[in-house]
Amino acid sequence: MKTLQLTEKQTSFMDRMGRLSSRNAATSLSRLLDRKVNVRFSDIFFLPLDDIQYLLGDPGTLVVGIHHELQVDLDGSLLTLIPLELAREHLCSMLKKDINDEFVASPTGYSCLGELSNILCGSYISIISNLLNITIIPSAPQVTIDMMGAITQDSILKLNQETVYALTVKSELLIAENVISINLLLLLEQESINKIIDKIDLKVGID
Repeated sequence: MKTLQLTEKQTSFMDRMGRLSSRNAATSLSRLLDRKVNVRFSDIFFLPLDDIQYLLGDPGTLVVGIHHELQVDLDGSLLTLIPLELAREHLCSMLKKDINDEFVASPTGYSCLGELSNILCGSYISIISNLLNITIIPSAPQVTIDMMGAITQDSILKLNQETVYALTVKSELLIAENVISINLLLLLEQESINKIIDKIDLKVGID
């Protein structure tokens, strides 16, 4: 997969955003679940929209997709992607009981997963806003279960044709013995991507 080529300084700054957002998310989730939660930041990078459906391997993989529209200084959306099996494991840990896939797709399951996405997205958006001095307001989460390819393509179709990259954040939740892979996709119009890169350049001293 080809990614947008960034300078070493730009990449270092983006890694810092990822680490800080993971730390904030871990603190918030620990309070919500009343137990220790670690959020292990893995990677943050720009990925071509054509490659997003392969982010988890098979585009036919069933995933939970949690969508937030973004407003004010950035135009686009943020999409949380969790493989269905791992979403079920998260709900088991969160609710401290065994559940099945039907429960994941229930209003209660959707509500709990939406709250998880609120925390993860809120932590990440807060870090972006603070470090880059911009205002971002996310909408309430919209939760769906479908194939990876279908969910990502639905979000991509809402973007202008000139947009070719998504900002991808890969992290893992560590709750007790469970490890839950989380992927956040920041699907922004090209103008908003340019704005983020310009803001990062100002921070790291690139003319």
